This record gives sequence, structure tokens and C-alpha cells, in this order.
Amino acid sequence: MEQMHKGQKIGGVFTKTAYAMVAREIGENFELSCNSEHIKNRMKTLKKNFYAAQEVLQNGSGFGFNESTQMIEATTEVWTTYTKAHPGASQLRHKPIRNYDKLSILLGKDRATGSLAAGAKERQLRWAQEQNLDDTIPLGSSQHGIRDETFAYVENEATTETSFSSADASVSAPKSNKETKKRKAKYADIVSEELRSIRVGMDAVVAALDRSNLQNYTEEQLFEEIAKVGGMSDVSHMKAYQALTGDVSAARAFLACPIDRRKLWLSVKFGPTFFDA
Repeated sequence: MEQMHKGQKIGGVFTKTAYAMVAREIGENFELSCNSEHIKNRMKTLKKNFYAAQEVLQNGSGFGFNESTQMIEATTEVWTTYTKAHPGASQLRHKPIRNYDKLSILLGKDRATGSLAAGAKERQLRWAQEQNLDDTIPLGSSQHGIRDETFAYVENEATTETSFSSADASVSAPKSNKETKKRKAKYADIVSEELRSIRVGMDAVVAALDRSNLQNYTEEQLFEEIAKVGGMSDVSHMKAYQALTGDVSAARAFLACPIDRRKLWLSVKFGPTFFDA
């Protein structure tokens, strides 16, 4: 999200600098071997899962997204009907889609209106203004070392002039060493703040990656887990399977419970008569 707001997503595609910055921050902060290709592959997986979920929610009937469980929910009948026509969607039934709202902003198509509809230059300018700069940075000017693609400032050693924008005209004037040092200090502060923001973003990314590694169960795997519960008849096993496939939240709670406590959990959840043959 941070890289997109800083203009690192151009024409719907993240720049090489965006991938490199993310990979570098992960490597430095978490002592992991990470490069741009790792980040690109992870983004491909996120896109695949997001677009599959988006297809169900936008084009399916009777589906809703539960913010608490971060999962797509619907009745058993709705899921059965939909997965018959779209077999690949069955994996989404018990699979959480973490940060769906953020992914819809990050991966969704650009809208014609709204704050995120601004182009790379506009987003860069907005970000610079938030740093309380006194002067407007001439975005897109290679003469002064600012490049659209990376929003990276590189000092131009061949000139001592700095460009300023005003409402009426652009005026170039030589600067004293004191003023030049002051401006350099401002840019150093910008870079420092950018790195701090990236670190915060990386913490969120790593946390999301950890959560996404949680075991996701298919209906077949759910049945296998139910069958592991001892002291239950085949009829009771089928009752449990029928009840849990129709209640996603209950299914997740059941799977999170230790195996030796699952029978007790079922009894508390559905009552002791649940085990009558």
C-alpha cells in the first residue's frame, strides 16, 4: 500500500524499485534471504486468490464476506450450486482471504474518481506535501534528479541551481551553501521517513504472510478430522460433518480444538443428544 501511495505503481504495474525496496526491507529487518522475484511470486499468489474471491463475491448470488473470519460465507445449498458450475471455487469455502479490503484497493482496477485515482505524479506530490515541504518539488524533471519511475532523488553535481514552482512562473536562481545544505537535510528527512514507513509496512506484510500459512481444510479433510474423534458412531460422525459444513465459524473452532477435546466440544456445541445413534 505504501509503495502504491508513493507512486511506485504505474499503469497498474509496480515498478522494479518497489519490489527491490520491499525485498531489501524484509531481508534487513528479518534476516531472511529475499529478493525481488520472491516478492513478485508472492504477489502472483495474492492476485490469484484475490481475483478468485472477487469473482465469487461479485458474480455469485447469496455470498457475503465475513469481516471477522475473513472468509466468504454462504449456505451449503448456495455453495453446492456454485461449485458445481465453478469447481475451482470449492477451495475458497474454508479458506480465509486476509485483508480483502486492502487487496481490493491494491489489486483492483483503478477508478476514475477518488483519492486513489490520481496518477503517479499526483501521488508523489501529495506525499511530498505531507512532509511539510516549503517548496513544490518539480516532479518528473530529470534535470534535477527526480525520476517518475522510482521517486528517488539523486543530487545533480553538475549544477548548484534548484528549481522552484510558483503560480505565475518558474524561476531558477543559484543557492548559497547554507541554503543548499538546508535543502539536502530536508531530502534526507524525506528518505528517512520513507524507510520508516516501509518498515511499518513490512511488519504488516510479514504478519499477513504468517497468517496466510495457517492450514486451510477442504471438505474431505474436514471429514477426515471428524473421523479421528473416538467414541462416536458412524451416524454421529455424519451428523457432525453435516453440521460443520453448514457453519464455517463452527468448523474453524472445531479444527482449532485439540483432537482429544473435540468430542467434548461437539457435546457442548450441539448437546449430548447429538451422539444418539
